[in-house]
Amino acid sequence: MTSKKVVSYLRCSSHLQTLDSQREAINNYCSIHSLEISKSYEDEGFTGSRFDNRVGFKQLLADARARRFNVLIVYKIDRIGRSLIEMVSFLKELQDLKITFISITDNIDMSSAQGVLFASLLCSFASYERNLIIERTHAGLAAARARGKILGRKRKRNDTAIFELREKGLSCHAIAKQLQLAPSTISRAVRQHMVQKGVLAAGTKS
Repeated sequence: MTSKKVVSYLRCSSHLQTLDSQREAINNYCSIHSLEISKSYEDEGFTGSRFDNRVGFKQLLADARARRFNVLIVYKIDRIGRSLIEMVSFLKELQDLKITFISITDNIDMSSAQGVLFASLLCSFASYERNLIIERTHAGLAAARARGKILGRKRKRNDTAIFELREKGLSCHAIAKQLQLAPSTISRAVRQHMVQKGVLAAGTKS
């Protein structure tokens, strides 16, 4: 493994924290295993909730895709991120790029059989998390529909269609259902139309 080009990634979420303890632990690990860090990617003051807003991590990813290193060491796996789905996607990409991932605190070495097993478990948990998100989303949409809420992109009010349907004798609720608009939107359009025609005084309810 001494011929490998090794890099490290360090992250802390608050400016009140420092990267010193992570750096020291990684250096000690490399000393024991005869490894030498060629480059360290660092992000200070960034949470692990998002991947795309971290300068150091984006540079790490770009260099990985350019195959500028083949071993990545972190102090702990949550330094990469907290989203299980994004984590699995990242580790899968490293695996495809033939880059070994090592987390020293978690005792994870993706070049070992134990590391491969861990990756398999992560994929299972990520799939479970993804299914939970889908189920919750569907449940939320169903509940919203049950409350009569109109989902999807907000539709533009078509006053001409509203007035034509109104002249045919349809109620505001019936028009709203047909045009997939809120009943209050239909009522407002009808009232404005009646005011403009002088049928209804401004401020009077239709």
